[in-house]
Amino acid sequence: VAAVVNKLKLDKVILIGHSMGGSVIIEAAKRLKGKVIGLVGADTYQNFKDGWTTEQKEGFLKTITEKFVDVTKGFVKSMFPKTADSVLVNRIADDMSSALPQVALSAMRNLFFYDPIPALNEIQLPIISINCDMYPIAIEENKKYVDWFNVKMMKGVGHFVMLEDPKKFNKLLKESIDELVNSNDLIFVATGVTNGDLLKGVKKDRSVLITHSLIMNAKDKSVRFAENKYKLTGFGP
Repeated sequence: VAAVVNKLKLDKVILIGHSMGGSVIIEAAKRLKGKVIGLVGADTYQNFKDGWTTEQKEGFLKTITEKFVDVTKGFVKSMFPKTADSVLVNRIADDMSSALPQVALSAMRNLFFYDPIPALNEIQLPIISINCDMYPIAIEENKKYVDWFNVKMMKGVGHFVMLEDPKKFNKLLKESIDELVNSNDLIFVATGVTNGDLLKGVKKDRSVLITHSLIMNAKDKSVRFAENKYKLTGFGP
């Protein structure tokens, strides 16, 4: 994320992240000092303070490592309400369970053991999160670490808010951006983590990671897609 922003020489950015992407954009904002004006989460930031013990984290990681496909499918399906579109549920479950286990497990381990509070104290940015109503949100607890923290709720959907009700999500996303910036001098950048209708997820080709990003400029109405390749070291074939 930070590499895309720096490559495009952007200096007024709102970062948007879904799920574990919420932690990604916090860390990216820390690396992009002075260039980010706010963060928007999508079903993330339920509680900045970690509520899991090390034993719980290691237990879950052990289970999903041993039976990656089956556990991933079950875990993904549990994040939808019973009323969700079964076609969408199965498509996302199949897609996420087909990811490279070593990439998915590495991302999950880093998420589990990532503490966002030091970075939040450093970046001091306003945060808005667009969340489903399946999970409790510790709003007052979160405000101990982020002075300007706001939540917009979406009822009747699960974890994949932007896919389950795109119209409602886009409306709340526009509201959030309008609250963070009152200008047309805005560039929107999004990078896919897993495959979606708009962006491809992160892919690995031998020792190279390939990412796909979307860049939209409000001033000139331009829309661009970018593919970036990153050479990895110390990562098996």
